[in-house]
Parts: sequence; structure tokens; C-alpha cells
Amino acid sequence: MLRPAAVALGLLAALVAGCGSEARTPSGAGSVENGKTLFTGDGQCGACHTLADAGTRSEIGPNLDEAFAPLWEQGFDESTVRDVVHGQILYPTQNPAGVDDEGRALPGMPANLVTGQDAVDVAAYVASVAGRAEDGAPPEATGAEAIFTQRCGSCHTLAAANTAGTIGPSLDQLSPDAERVERAMREGPGQMPSFEGQLSDEDIEAVAKYVADN
Repeated sequence: MLRPAAVALGLLAALVAGCGSEARTPSGAGSVENGKTLFTGDGQCGACHTLADAGTRSEIGPNLDEAFAPLWEQGFDESTVRDVVHGQILYPTQNPAGVDDEGRALPGMPANLVTGQDAVDVAAYVASVAGRAEDGAPPEATGAEAIFTQRCGSCHTLAAANTAGTIGPSLDQLSPDAERVERAMREGPGQMPSFEGQLSDEDIEAVAKYVADN
């Protein structure tokens, strides 16, 4: 499995070696406030990455708190982390070498999610918070609606939960029954992660019923 820290450390090595100079950002560059807005926007970074400060939780891409914590521990400064994030945005790993715990190919990161100054702003935001949270993850939600909003809403639209994700199908349009939702949550079809072992059986069943009822 491709470990989250390997992404950051691998890109860091390229930057130190002089490659990817375009990824370097001027000292103090970037609006952290705008970067957070862009990171948490529909279909943007938070749909695929866990980041405690943003309140996002997803296993599609690396957990950014886990990925960057080792850099802080090794004494790298914020500008270096910002350059690493900016480089990953500019030159995303679209075909990562690795598989998840069930042998499925890891999905790559789409190109051009944000560009220009917006990319600099997202890099500035992530560098200012990633890996600095106490436990590296937002609090676990409880209750079917809260779990859906935290775990599923960044990828799926469901009016009842006030979510508007566009990575996965609109559940309002699909109108799946509880059995179909539960199967998808357990098996993780396509790029969707499996929640088997991540959520209890009771929580999976509750979320499946919540989606089917709404």
C-alpha cells in the first residue's frame, strides 16, 4: 500500500534535488482563508482527503494530517511544506503505484482542480494546518445523518442532509434502497472507499436506512 507520508516525502526529495522549481512559492504567499474555502468546496480537496482543521474525512486520497506530520517532526519549516503541497497540486500523481488493503488500485489525483493563485492559496492553507492537529482527524460523528454528512456528503448529493458532492452519483436522483446502499458502503465500488471496519455494522445499517428513507 502506498503510505500517505511517502507522497509528501517523495515530492520533497524531488524539490530538494532541484526538480519542480515551479512548485516553489514566495515567502508569505497565499491566502489561508481563501485556501480553506477552496479546500472545502464541493468536489474539491476535502472530498478526497482527511484534514482535521477543515473537518473533512475521506479515505480516497492520503490523510493530509498523517502525510505531513513527519515533516514537522523532522524540522522542516512551513514554506517547505507549502512547496510540497503546491507541487502535488501542479504535478498530481494520477496513476499511483500501489494498492489498498484489499488489493484495489489506488485512485489518482485529478489535474487542475485548482490553478494559479488558487493553487497557491490551497497550499498555504494546508501547510498552515496539516499534521498540527492533536490527533490528526476530526471528531467521529454519531447518528446516521451526521455520519453521512461527514463521511459521504463530500462525494454525494442528498438534499435531506444538505450535501452537494459531485464525485459520486446524486443519491436524490439514484434513490437506492437500503440494501444497495449498505452493499456499496461495505464493498466500496469504484473509487468509493469501503467503510467495512471503519464504521460499525450498526452505523452502516443506520446510514443505509437514512439514505433510503430520504
